[in-house]
Amino acid sequence: MVTEQALPKFAAITETLRRRILEGVYAPGSRLPSSNDLPAEFGVGKQTIVRVLSDLSREGLIVSRQGRGTFVATVLPTSNDREAKTKALTIAVIFRRTLSPEAYQMRGWFGGVVAGVLNYLGMSPAQVQTSIESGDRNAPGRVRLGQPGIPHRVELLGEPPSLDTGVPIPEIFALRPDAILPVSIFDDAYLQRLLDAADVHGVPAVLVDYWTRRLGARTDCVVVDNHPGYHAATEDLLGRGLARIHFVGAYSASHTPGHFRDGNTRHGRVDPDSYLRMAAWRQALDEAGVEAPASWSHFSTSMPADLDRLAERLWSLPAEERPQAVVCHNMPMAERLREGFARRGTSLAAVGVGEPGSGARLTVSAEDIGRTAADLARQRLREPQADQPRRPFVKAAVPTLFQLPSGGTLS
Repeated sequence: MVTEQALPKFAAITETLRRRILEGVYAPGSRLPSSNDLPAEFGVGKQTIVRVLSDLSREGLIVSRQGRGTFVATVLPTSNDREAKTKALTIAVIFRRTLSPEAYQMRGWFGGVVAGVLNYLGMSPAQVQTSIESGDRNAPGRVRLGQPGIPHRVELLGEPPSLDTGVPIPEIFALRPDAILPVSIFDDAYLQRLLDAADVHGVPAVLVDYWTRRLGARTDCVVVDNHPGYHAATEDLLGRGLARIHFVGAYSASHTPGHFRDGNTRHGRVDPDSYLRMAAWRQALDEAGVEAPASWSHFSTSMPADLDRLAERLWSLPAEERPQAVVCHNMPMAERLREGFARRGTSLAAVGVGEPGSGARLTVSAEDIGRTAADLARQRLREPQADQPRRPFVKAAVPTLFQLPSGGTLS
């Protein structure tokens, strides 16, 4: 039997931490000692600990959360699961539009999703090597991501600039992926064709940031749960004594700019997520005994000119009807409306979904979405053969969170 002392130092540290996790010394969900404490305890450099944590992450024993530290997984994998996690995987992440540098540089929404997938596979975004396989750095068609010493790879695919029909499906499966993750693709017809091809090739797919009843009957999905954050934001506004709280939803990107109609969507397709966010806003008002007339709900594009017209319309209402606050589809809309009121010498509390920052906003972890999607795909790959029972398709939801600034004000 090989003892821990006989192992190389790197392997011995890995085994020590693995045993502490499996024996409950580090409880599920608890935070591991910091990247300063572990090197000091074992008398090694930080790079050795980074390698150890990377291996434990690949086994599914720990999860890294940006800006918060490293945590023990809430549900520990079995020994068979851990063994499966070390086998080489290729995951194809598919985007509807031309692949932007933010995606492979792990910045913004799409980059956060990619970072979550990499993290789940035990890769550190800071150590990932990027290879542009087609196109150029500003408009690549395909980008390969990998990290030395880790067997997995992630392929990012974007729509060629010359097309408007999505990434060609044969090109996706020519890469022989083990799983595919379409991200923020809202074209049902394209997704149906993609899932048809995935079935033919026996490749599991997980839809990211999109769900319909029909698609959800065919595959797993990961979506944003807007209810917790929007409900909490509305409650906070009510708690500040603001009674007239309006909602501003968004038209989908396919809507022609230049229109907004209060409480009426005949002239554009409303983003489906706006209806879900509006439901949370309305529920919070109902629970507080505040009646929200139809005139309190509005829909607009994100075009500055449209939002400026909406701000003028709302500000022009009689003082006793003018909104004191707005809960918006996203933070850029909220900021534009707040600025429109400020130019007229009136304050307006405003909040919406946006990336973490100093102001009050609703946030969602794109990394958690990427990790969840990769985990669902891995679960499918570990399932028994087709003639044996398989779990139902699931819709996993990552919640929005309401974030207040340090000063505690929204205006």
